[in-house]
Amino acid sequence: GVEGVNAIFRLKLLTSEDNISIEKLDEKINVVSNLTPITTKIIIEVHRELVNPFFNIVASFKRTDVANFAGKDMRGKIKKAFKVKYNKDDMGYYIEKNIIDEKILKKLEANTIGEMIKIK
Repeated sequence: GVEGVNAIFRLKLLTSEDNISIEKLDEKINVVSNLTPITTKIIIEVHRELVNPFFNIVASFKRTDVANFAGKDMRGKIKKAFKVKYNKDDMGYYIEKNIIDEKILKKLEANTIGEMIKIK
């Protein structure tokens, strides 16, 4: 599982150099012991009447917090910091029944803040 993959990754980091000094190995052990996953997946289930308001909040978060973070730490690459996935079939029904606005989905799918801003 994930724990095994993490253990292997940490072992590779520790054993990547030949003829390493004890001090350098201690430094690597310290670094490896403090590693955490860089991203995580969050699954949220929402009632159909709350999807549009929820997506508006997520789009606002993407436009402000994610854009600021990506601009500073990810060279503007939003997709490295934030991705949204949803059931496209369900969204098609919601759009058809006017439960959600298709524009909000396009904003969530946008790769850059510039793309988001162009969607009116």
